[in-house]
Amino acid sequence: MFTKFYLPQIILLLFTAFILNLYLPVGGDLDHRLIMPYIDTQHGFYLKNFLWYDRFAHHDLKLWQEMIFLAIIVAIFAKKYNVHILALQDTRPYLMILAYCAITTTVIGIIKHYSNHSCPWSILDLHTQIQFIPQLGNGGCFPGGHSGLGYAWCAGFFAFYKIDKRRAYFYLFAGIILGTGMGLTQMMRGAHFLSHNLWTFWMTWAIGLSLNASNMLYSQFKRATQTKW
Repeated sequence: MFTKFYLPQIILLLFTAFILNLYLPVGGDLDHRLIMPYIDTQHGFYLKNFLWYDRFAHHDLKLWQEMIFLAIIVAIFAKKYNVHILALQDTRPYLMILAYCAITTTVIGIIKHYSNHSCPWSILDLHTQIQFIPQLGNGGCFPGGHSGLGYAWCAGFFAFYKIDKRRAYFYLFAGIILGTGMGLTQMMRGAHFLSHNLWTFWMTWAIGLSLNASNMLYSQFKRATQTKW
């Protein structure tokens, strides 16, 4: 089971980390070129405060996801008292999703807080020509916390993989689409480079895979201990 499920993913994670470092270093030349279409010489990132990107894609999407998390928490507690708010036949996968999402977003938030990589809008210089000067920023912008919330839903892949593969892949693709969409929106606003968001997904998957492996090993150890005694 370990070799079949985990080993290919570990190899893929190592390979993608190598490719990202080689071809898309954080804040490198490719990052700069990819974000240039969203900059003009007068206003800088002209979509930064645009209603659709700032209000809906940045603020509202985050709020709606937090409300969904809250609804799941309430439904889980209500089910213990035979009150069915949501159709949760088995609460264990949803508890797993909540735990993985909480741990993933917390870890990403901590890394972001202590990062020395700054947001594009913080290091943009328009005085002579459009260019990015790393010394202008104060860091704290890598990886992408906003896209990380969307990618966190990929936790459902690990939660449902053994019991319902169709639902597992639903969460996987939903998380990828949501996180990528939120990440690209932040890129267009000047909040993150593309590499920030790609590394966010990489970290989200690496954390989820590690948590799932730890959970599997603990379950095996627990069963072995109970059998022995």
